[in-house]
Amino acid sequence: MSAECSMNLQPTRQRAVYIVGASSVGKTTLCNAIAESLQVDPAVWVKEVAREVMRTTTFSRETIDQVEMQHAIMTAQLAAEARARAAPPHHGPVLLLSDRSAVDPIVYAATSGADGAAKRQRLLHDPAFEATLAFYRDALFFLLQPVPAWLEDDGIRSLEDPWNYNAHLRATLTELGIPLIEIGEDVKDLDQRVDIVRKHLR
Repeated sequence: MSAECSMNLQPTRQRAVYIVGASSVGKTTLCNAIAESLQVDPAVWVKEVAREVMRTTTFSRETIDQVEMQHAIMTAQLAAEARARAAPPHHGPVLLLSDRSAVDPIVYAATSGADGAAKRQRLLHDPAFEATLAFYRDALFFLLQPVPAWLEDDGIRSLEDPWNYNAHLRATLTELGIPLIEIGEDVKDLDQRVDIVRKHLR
């Protein structure tokens, strides 16, 4: 790509990009492709934190319905985002790239086990989460719809009903006033998915 063309693609301001959706919808694959295509600074790339939380605590896929586990994941996610936002200034259109968001633990709490509504409310009113809402409302959230052929158990999280999970995620984002862009199951080509993200960054 020529320097002139590259300059024409530069946005007027950097934006945070969140790739969200149920398990096995291609979030990590898309994040990797975005990072490579847009040369995202590793310091501002938040990779999925749930695996690290489960690796360093007694939580597991068997405890996914516990609000304490989802609160730990939310806290770790927000801490990782804070570190990324504190990174030195960098070039490129992406201010922050994140595989999932702090909204995801809220949806897991609401859809896993009993007392989902009470667990959801507890996390929604977490002060650290409430403090980040203004940032989320100015970010780009891309909700990936399930592709049936891609669904598989990753051995980490329980394999939830992806359509039900995404419906709850969409409703929660809308309730919180967080705009979202949906990438449908008909868009399977990775380059096309990256192009959708690039388009919204211009």
